[in-house]
Amino acid sequence: MATKTGRIKKHQLKEDQFVTRTFQIAGFFQRHKNRATLIVAGVLFLVAVVALFTRFQAGSRREVSLQLSRGVGMFQAGNYSEAAFQLSAFVESHPRAKDAAYAALLAGDAHFYMSRWEEAGRHYRLALEKSKEKSEIWYAARAGLASVDEGLGRPLEAARGYEELAQIQESAAARAHMSFSAARAYRQGGEIEKAAEMLETLDPSLLDPIDQANLDVLKTAVDFARAELPAADQ
Repeated sequence: MATKTGRIKKHQLKEDQFVTRTFQIAGFFQRHKNRATLIVAGVLFLVAVVALFTRFQAGSRREVSLQLSRGVGMFQAGNYSEAAFQLSAFVESHPRAKDAAYAALLAGDAHFYMSRWEEAGRHYRLALEKSKEKSEIWYAARAGLASVDEGLGRPLEAARGYEELAQIQESAAARAHMSFSAARAYRQGGEIEKAAEMLETLDPSLLDPIDQANLDVLKTAVDFARAELPAADQ
């Protein structure tokens, strides 16, 4: 008596296909076990390398941030010697960091406050190289270089630097500050009429409190110097 053949249901078909596929995969690994082992090992190695690299990058970014923060903190605390050391080290260790220009500028300021004119100038030039033209850091670095000229006893070079900055500043207050600085430097360098000319075009209301406090002193000094000039020079 023949056995009646029943229809294969869908779930039975799926189970058969799953079993078949499982055996096929097992057979592949059995036939190519050396190759399969290498593939698995390679994948695991790549995953480990990526994980370690990501962890290293995260740790490196934290260290960079901490080093910069230490320098900034020392500067804000008035410890200019340590600030200059930390910020200079940051720029040398991470010359392509996005904050390298800022660190160089602040290092320049730290050296400037300690009257280390040459080092200040070197860091201001670094800040110029690493910053975008006419950015805030770029303007500050150029002003810093003019201040270094004053510190080194080159008032006329400083005055011309300040005057050039006054001509390209977008802010009226910044133009006024640079014009005041140029007038002061021209007076120091003996260019009295040039200093007087700069002061005549200056709007005192645009000056910051420090410049305003020194404005009358500068005007008096210029007027006195003009009075002392020979008639032919006036």
